[in-house]
Amino acid sequence: MRSRRITFEALRASLDNYSSLGLAKLNDPDDVLLESARLLASHPIGYYDGVYLALAEFLGGWFVTADEKFYRKARGLFPSVVWLGDIDL
Repeated sequence: MRSRRITFEALRASLDNYSSLGLAKLNDPDDVLLESARLLASHPIGYYDGVYLALAEFLGGWFVTADEKFYRKARGLFPSVVWLGDIDL
């Protein structure tokens, strides 16, 4: 079975829809990678945690986690790290 390809018009409509959501966009993703490298060099955290933490710090958002081990390491160092159980949904 051959997969159907998206048309340019459908792709354009999807991108326009995405843009209208008002989500934050990175001007230079290398800044986040450099910040994550700095975090990884100075703190005992995993690679993906470092990248997501750098992204949260860079965008001024939260890094919501359910990883108890990571949370215990990061909670006193990074105000952007939030325990999932502390959020009222």
